[in-house]
Amino acid sequence: MAFKTGDKVKHRSWGAGEIAYGPYLRDGSMDNYLMKREDGEHRFVDSEDMTLNGKFSVGDKVRGHGTEYTVKGGPFFGPVYEWYAIEDARGTDYSINAGSLTLAESTPDADEALKPGDVIRIPTAGLAGADVEEGDLLVVKEIDAYGNPVAHAAPGARMDEWWFQSGTVERFAGNTYVHDGIVYDLSAKYRDNEGDVWKFSGRLRGGVPNIYMHNPNNLWDTIASIADAYGPLTRVND
Repeated sequence: MAFKTGDKVKHRSWGAGEIAYGPYLRDGSMDNYLMKREDGEHRFVDSEDMTLNGKFSVGDKVRGHGTEYTVKGGPFFGPVYEWYAIEDARGTDYSINAGSLTLAESTPDADEALKPGDVIRIPTAGLAGADVEEGDLLVVKEIDAYGNPVAHAAPGARMDEWWFQSGTVERFAGNTYVHDGIVYDLSAKYRDNEGDVWKFSGRLRGGVPNIYMHNPNNLWDTIASIADAYGPLTRVND
């Protein structure tokens, strides 16, 4: 495996450290490096004895922003933070800061009772008399005394909240972001009020998901900025 100066590594004999120089040629091989250990001592090492020293490993099950992913690549080290390539249950790839992830010690049961803060998906338009469409995503506000979810309504609805009978709505397992009361599915595309289509990049800016114009100009901004300037945004079903 090739490394570069600045990579955080773990040597099987010398422990954790950082690549200070390399690769360089020795005995006909370019797999040689100078490694600086955490105690400041330098050691001459070769690539076969080292691995990248990251928070997670490829194949790990991790959770971030309430969703489970599989680590597909990394660790990668930028000038500010460590990041990984991850994949959700639908096979959509993202890149994410390691600080936003934790090991997924257990996977929530799909039949586990809903709780405040969960995102639910509406399976049928007009369910329980609410002005909702099939596929709409809402955030659970509270659970009533009978175990039924009460959800925040999207802006513009007839009421501020909707009550649904337990079992009639579905917990949404995808990655989402809530802005101004609207839940956005980060695996979906959205059309703005000028007809342009935007897609999430999988990256964050100040904790807010980045979104880019799917075509033709590949313009970038955050979902908050685009929703405020060109909303309402309509999900594109394709």
